[in-house]
Amino acid sequence: MEKITEAGALYAIENSGITTYNIFTKAGFYRGGKAYHADKFVHIISGSCKLIIEKAGKDVSKTLTPASGIVRIKNGTPNLFYYSEDTLMLEWFPTGTKIEKFERYREMKKK
Repeated sequence: MEKITEAGALYAIENSGITTYNIFTKAGFYRGGKAYHADKFVHIISGSCKLIIEKAGKDVSKTLTPASGIVRIKNGTPNLFYYSEDTLMLEWFPTGTKIEKFERYREMKKK
């Protein structure tokens, strides 16, 4: 699968039961706003972004860079990414994982 938008590009590959996204995002854009019903992993290849997750009903944010290494987002955790600079990121999770939109974060993307 390939998806190209004004925010950048996303390429998906499925292999051995794992879906991997190769994602390029331009500075100033959001991505995500979903909860995955399996652990999801991300790794920043270049650039940086802010990961926002909901924890105990509150938003918690953390800046991710290549030095952050592989970051695990736990099963069912709503998450959103904000890209402060052009960023290349890998994201992977089990193929067939149930994914739900998290409306509050989806609304943040529209602002």
